[in-house]
Amino acid sequence: MLIASKSSKQLITAGLAYKTGAAWSKEYNLENWRNPDSKTDLIRFSQGRDRLLGFYLQDEITWHPRFSTVVGARLDWWETYGGVYQAAATDPITHLPSHSKCSFNPKIAFLYRPWQFMSWRASVGTAFRPPNIYELYRTWRGSTGILYQGNPNLKPETTLSWEIGTTIKPFSQTELTVTFFDNYVDDLIYRIIDPSDPLGKNQLYVNAAEARIMGVELEVTQKLNSWLDIFANLTLLDPRIKENPNMSESEGKNITYVPRQQYNFGVNANYWIFNANLTGRYVSQLYVEEDNSDYHNGVYGSYDPFFTLDSKITVTPVKHLQLSLAVDNMLNREYFYYYRTPGRTFWLEAAVKY
Repeated sequence: MLIASKSSKQLITAGLAYKTGAAWSKEYNLENWRNPDSKTDLIRFSQGRDRLLGFYLQDEITWHPRFSTVVGARLDWWETYGGVYQAAATDPITHLPSHSKCSFNPKIAFLYRPWQFMSWRASVGTAFRPPNIYELYRTWRGSTGILYQGNPNLKPETTLSWEIGTTIKPFSQTELTVTFFDNYVDDLIYRIIDPSDPLGKNQLYVNAAEARIMGVELEVTQKLNSWLDIFANLTLLDPRIKENPNMSESEGKNITYVPRQQYNFGVNANYWIFNANLTGRYVSQLYVEEDNSDYHNGVYGSYDPFFTLDSKITVTPVKHLQLSLAVDNMLNREYFYYYRTPGRTFWLEAAVKY
């Protein structure tokens, strides 16, 4: 629910949000792994629920045509309940404890436009992210034999972040944006090898004590004419675990599953009933091990660096009807993103929109 009140120099926005989730998971042995109906013994069972109620208020004030501020805050209440876990059919059912948390997070932002072709912006604030249902309750065994465990005792992540950036328009159809940001994260939700497992075959989610994620984003857009424009953007990250008593080897290392470099570029054409775009995308390697010791690529379980080139053509022959042809990974690059990716893929789509 969203409510807004606007005057010539002030915009007040208030909102109320409610979200709930539930998870049920049963795993069985199969007599034939190709036949999902050949179930035998129950391996494990888990379930749980959560809910989040949030209220936010924001006040945007234009003090001067060249200067404005945004001040806002959000109040959240989060709860987990109904958690149940059974490791095997012969084990007793364990009822998991419920948890709740209330969090207040303010934010302030400034926008300054010294000239028509340049603007500066800065902001600082805090944020709150509770663990999701998957992280709390989902336990499963991968194809490599590793048991990935949920953790119903996870605490929410909290973040203090700030950023500063500028947008420059050196020409009428050119726009360049540069942003630097810095995030300090407490209780980062992080997957580690279970310290109680001597074989290292179990992994579970825990809260790392502290992490820091800083980086820079660069983006440029250029409109070539009324029907053709191009764009490019680059993100460079330095995501580090600063403190982690659960696994000291991870301190100072790259946060797992977070790439250090990403870039995109593309061209988009929109003429008459046709819309066409071509996009290139690069993502650097993701680390899976907490100590960043996984240097091997091209194998199952690895997250390789990759570049793909994707395209899509959409035709609107009549109002409300869209016909599309898309080709993903046009260069047919083979790489592993845990599993080997399928290579070049074609998509046909027909959509009716009203």
